[in-house]
Amino acid sequence: MLDPQQTAELIQSCLRGDDVARATFLMEFGDVVRRAVARKLAALSGEPALRAEVDDLCNDVLAKLLADDCRVLRTVRDPCRIRAWLVVVAQRHCLDHLRRTASRARAERSLWREEAAAPEVGDSPADIVVRGESAQRARALLDTLAGPERLVVDLYFFHGCSYAEISRMAGMNINTVAARLHRAKAK
Repeated sequence: MLDPQQTAELIQSCLRGDDVARATFLMEFGDVVRRAVARKLAALSGEPALRAEVDDLCNDVLAKLLADDCRVLRTVRDPCRIRAWLVVVAQRHCLDHLRRTASRARAERSLWREEAAAPEVGDSPADIVVRGESAQRARALLDTLAGPERLVVDLYFFHGCSYAEISRMAGMNINTVAARLHRAKAK
């Protein structure tokens, strides 16, 4: 275990781009992050976290700390409290992950939910039937698309979501949303 002075020096070396210091940082504090992730996931789900999920989230947190020239690591105010700071960063990352996962699950569920076309005022019975047949045909075509494309099409056309809303709900980049929608329209 490093003393506060060594920790401060290690962080400064990481910020200067020293790869050996970054590897040392990962070895020294990786277990702190892993335990924090496992505890938070277990606390939120009420059961022990899956090892693969813990490993993935731990790697995400550690990569995030050292990415973009250590942008996140630069926010450490007190190197003496690095362990507590890492626990908070790991817990927040877990919460973000669970929010994204829940949003994605809600979006997938809505994909399969059939919504009855409500008749509008002034619609003739023929209009209602045609709209119902069109909706059935659209759903049948929708079922031929791959999962990610199907999700984007459903949210955009059937639920009226914008690209930005789909991006947030599905955890995708907005350009990915646009590309998937474009490919789906072509199909």
